[in-house]
Amino acid sequence: VNWKPAFIFNDEKLVHKLITLKNFAIYWNSDQHSDLSNSPHLSTILDDLIYDSKNRDKPTNLKYVVNPITSQIKLIFNKADVPSPDIPKFTLDFLFNQIEVKIEENQWWNFLDLGEWFSKYSSIYKYAKFRPSVPVKKDPKAWWNFAVQGVTADIQEKKVKWSWENMVKTKQMRVRYLELYVK
Repeated sequence: VNWKPAFIFNDEKLVHKLITLKNFAIYWNSDQHSDLSNSPHLSTILDDLIYDSKNRDKPTNLKYVVNPITSQIKLIFNKADVPSPDIPKFTLDFLFNQIEVKIEENQWWNFLDLGEWFSKYSSIYKYAKFRPSVPVKKDPKAWWNFAVQGVTADIQEKKVKWSWENMVKTKQMRVRYLELYVK
């Protein structure tokens, strides 16, 4: 394999992909609070954040978690319908000159806050369909109904999940999946 870009027209079992990373980086500016959605020049702001080693220097105002990386990754993908124990499904060959990962204390705490926000959002989203659109003081009864509906929905979900009918259905689906996978 010469790892040159080409189109594949036959049904080869092993597909070779060459992935080129150019200035891949991850940054997290924990000290900035801006609402980019209200910016009239969003494209200009985002364009300024893209580091291109040919055209300009690395931006100094970004707090990198992973500094810019340039490398090539060689991927061999086994497309065989039934995998062989001798040939792995994916083979990656990569060489990086240097990978620098650093997290400042502010970035770490912001990252934990983001995780907590996603956790809260997922629970809020789960019950959003029951949530009343009026404030609590205007209609406390609607908010009590919201609480009751949320708890009732959880109980019904657990009841269905652990019912005998659902377990039998899950088992049948698994057996059917395995039959189709073997074909």
